[in-house]
Amino acid sequence: MDLSEIFYNGPRIEELFSEKLQNTVLFSNPGTGKTTACLKILENYDGPKMFFAADTKFGKDQALELSSVMEYSDNFLVVFDEGVNMTAESQNTLRSLTNNENYIFLICTNEIGKMSNILLDRFIKLDCNIPKNESIMNMMKDWLPDNLNEILKEENLSFEEVFDFRFNGSMR
Repeated sequence: MDLSEIFYNGPRIEELFSEKLQNTVLFSNPGTGKTTACLKILENYDGPKMFFAADTKFGKDQALELSSVMEYSDNFLVVFDEGVNMTAESQNTLRSLTNNENYIFLICTNEIGKMSNILLDRFIKLDCNIPKNESIMNMMKDWLPDNLNEILKEENLSFEEVFDFRFNGSMR
């Protein structure tokens, strides 16, 4: 599933997880909304929660400390921005924490290939690459004046010629 289905043609990201949050890795190029989506989920989450920013070093000690904090909590949500910054040892510790259904992990990463497959096997993988040009064009057409097609026809231009859709992997 890509985020175009969530943001443009389907339910909002919060609705995707409204029934039951599950361990999920959101991955893609920078600027596609992974962290923003996770922060929105975190903001609306009613239970205990924790956020690890991209520049946070998350090693074995932090993983063990996290497990001790989470030990007495139900439905504890933890969001990791740039999960690729986790050490291999901390990824293994995190994997063992996924055995407990009371813990929910969301991980954002630009480089899913650098993360441990042993950890990733325990997560739903959500591809957040940018929407296809066709989806963006269809969405924009709804926002533009009704007579745009007439104007473009009079000027002998196509929609694609007027709007440049080379995003290079970023929606920023």
